[in-house]
Amino acid sequence: MMNVLAESGARERIRVPGLRRWFMDRWRLPSAGTLLLVSVVLPIGCSRDPGENPVAPQPTQGWTVVAEGVQTFAVWPAPEGDVFAVGYPGSLLHFDGRNWISQSLMTRSVFRGAWGTSRRDVFAVGSAGEIQHFDGSSWHPMESRTTSDLYGVWGTGATDVFVVGTLGAITHYDGTAWGAMTSGTTRDLSGVWGTSPGNVIAVGAQGTILRYDGRVWKPEASGTSAYLASIWGSSASSVFAVGWAGTILHFDGSAWTQVPSGTIARLNQVWGIGANDVYAGGDDGTVLHFDGSVWTTVPAFTVKSVYSVGGSSATDVYAGGDQGLLRHFDGTSWNQSLIELNDMISFSGIWGSSANDVFVVGGPGMALHYDGASWTPTTTGTISGLHGIWGNAPGAWFAVGGHGAILHFDGAAWSPLSDPNTNDLFGVWGSSSGNVIAVGDSGIIMRYDGAHWSQMPSGTSAGLRSVWGSGPNDVFAVGASGTILHFDGGAWRPMQSGVQGTLSGVWGTAGNDVFVAGDPGGILHFNGRAWTVMPTGTDILSGVWGVSSGDVFAVGTNDLYSEAVIRHYARAVCNQVIPGRSWPLTCIWGSSATDIFAAGYAGTLLHYREL
Repeated sequence: MMNVLAESGARERIRVPGLRRWFMDRWRLPSAGTLLLVSVVLPIGCSRDPGENPVAPQPTQGWTVVAEGVQTFAVWPAPEGDVFAVGYPGSLLHFDGRNWISQSLMTRSVFRGAWGTSRRDVFAVGSAGEIQHFDGSSWHPMESRTTSDLYGVWGTGATDVFVVGTLGAITHYDGTAWGAMTSGTTRDLSGVWGTSPGNVIAVGAQGTILRYDGRVWKPEASGTSAYLASIWGSSASSVFAVGWAGTILHFDGSAWTQVPSGTIARLNQVWGIGANDVYAGGDDGTVLHFDGSVWTTVPAFTVKSVYSVGGSSATDVYAGGDQGLLRHFDGTSWNQSLIELNDMISFSGIWGSSANDVFVVGGPGMALHYDGASWTPTTTGTISGLHGIWGNAPGAWFAVGGHGAILHFDGAAWSPLSDPNTNDLFGVWGSSSGNVIAVGDSGIIMRYDGAHWSQMPSGTSAGLRSVWGSGPNDVFAVGASGTILHFDGGAWRPMQSGVQGTLSGVWGTAGNDVFVAGDPGGILHFNGRAWTVMPTGTDILSGVWGVSSGDVFAVGTNDLYSEAVIRHYARAVCNQVIPGRSWPLTCIWGSSATDIFAAGYAGTLLHYREL
């Protein structure tokens, strides 16, 4: 459980990036009102079942998580081997033994605590009194009877669960309903643990320790005024509580005493396998281990703050934390469970020359390469945001970005290409490595002939966001104000799109079968004669790709809520796919119908494959 409370007991504010502002800046979209952080995305042509739980995620249908940049505040391994990791905002990851699957709770809550009795009985607690319960197939909200932010959850069984939170909140679940308990304090509580229904301990601000004897909660002397963030024990006579300024307390069955930690770092979580094998995680990559005699510092494996530690054995321990930190300890080393990225990284472009040669790019200067087995960061040599990527062979890759940046990858390294343009570039595509086109702001269109870049007359000042073609003499460019341009080998000419919104993605199977994704309203389709709209409600779609004319995917965000959206057009029906992410998706590409990647905001990188 993450410690996010200030010494005074006031809740520390967690920074939420300006999603709407980012999306508007990235795609130059016109404002359409306030963007909230909750969503239920509906299928095209369908309305929600009145009885449907509005915050329960639907099946992710084969989409697994490869990378993310958001915080993991609590990790709880189930006895069956499944692992649940909850975080911010409303995000939940479930490891089923093979893959990490995202199951967004579609809520604005930041979830800070998780605990359960089995993979079919899991509780997640978070902001404003929110409690969610997982029954093995889906999450359902529970009435907590409190509006306090909730931080810790623990129980003796499915019918005896305790949750603690701000302002001294303690609520108890008896298997039927949650009921508020009298704690006797208004200090914030952050951790709870016990040995039986008649021996439960809660810790919190200003050294607060409360013990429940089965009837009432009573305070105990802690001997410290430090904020206590977490509690865990191996027995009633061997209990640890950890907190700020490296504070570690031990209870021997009679009294609490402070023990040396060897650090002044803020400690956020304590957990162990037994009395002689205990871990504490803290800020700035601090991880401590207790061997039954002394606490020692674990060799550093990260500089990111560790908010949660949990596991099932000495060779199966997880650490979760800041900026996508999610590591697994196998008894020897701490290995990445996911690619760890900064939460301010946004991916904007993805393309592959084959299933074993894929790039995803973003900012600042981020380019990851996939070789069919794993993703590896590459050094681009730029701090500019990279917005578009295209290549047709392992040594023939082009990336474009801010301030006219154009980079070339020859299979070994990235190098800048001379470009007279200083406008931001957003899209790139080519018919060959000797015929590459890049588009960007102010109607800029640049063409590469294998040796030099030169500007092509576009006839428009509208910002262009994407480009694709079926061949060198059949190219489409799309952008702001419903702009669609077509190049026939001689000149670029405008086409009537019939819409006014920003168009952000274009892809097709042929010159008479082209799809365009864009601002609220739908997906555009060109049949060789005219453009028609395929309605998608209020979605803002930014990327489109397909396997065939009857199997097309579009990604983006819901205009009202910012929940990730994937639309799948198959057999003349446009279906909803919920990837379980609270962040917008911006781009999509695949090598086949069973091998597709989607990427977007907050370092999100998803992979679709048949599970």
